[in-house]
Amino acid sequence: MAETDKAAPTRRERERERHREEILRAAEKVFAARGYEGSSMADIAAEAEFSVGSLYNFFRDKAALGEEVMVRICEERAAELEALAPLAADPAAGLREAARLFARHLAAHGAFLQMSFSLQSSRGHAKPPPRIETLLKRQRKALVSFFRKAAATGALRPLPPEDLAAAATGLCIQFAADWRMAGGDLGAVPERALADRIAGVLAALLLEGKGRR
Repeated sequence: MAETDKAAPTRRERERERHREEILRAAEKVFAARGYEGSSMADIAAEAEFSVGSLYNFFRDKAALGEEVMVRICEERAAELEALAPLAADPAAGLREAARLFARHLAAHGAFLQMSFSLQSSRGHAKPPPRIETLLKRQRKALVSFFRKAAATGALRPLPPEDLAAAATGLCIQFAADWRMAGGDLGAVPERALADRIAGVLAALLLEGKGRR
């Protein structure tokens, strides 16, 4: 007997999920603007236009809320990298899209990520929570898979897919770091210009001559 389809969410469940998303967006904005230590549940409630008590119906405390914001961002990034798979047959197009996605992701979440990295540094780079660590591994797996499939076309430098993924990731991180060191705000990166610069360098470093265009 075939399994029955999972029941569609009820109106109340959809409304609860919508409220949860509103709280997470508000929390990301407040954390990015005030820093983790400088933010309170009251600040987030005010930004989301909820009562403070309502927030505790969704998240037990500020730490849980902060972790959930990062989980949401990491899930989004993992899905973006997994979506690169169909472009592996055209590595040049895939690298351009990878650069565009990174620049877009940084423009959307850079201010929060900058706050998070600063917080981790102040705490001695503590190991990420298990859920986030799992998502980071999922991101890397997706990128390595893309480079493994792309390498089969012969358009990439003859390097292990793991090394190609590490090179691409490191390059993106360095571009972001250079922007920060120059006094730029990661939440205000020039998305189109950054994507074009990263794509150009990725092509020059990772594509064989016949694959560049």
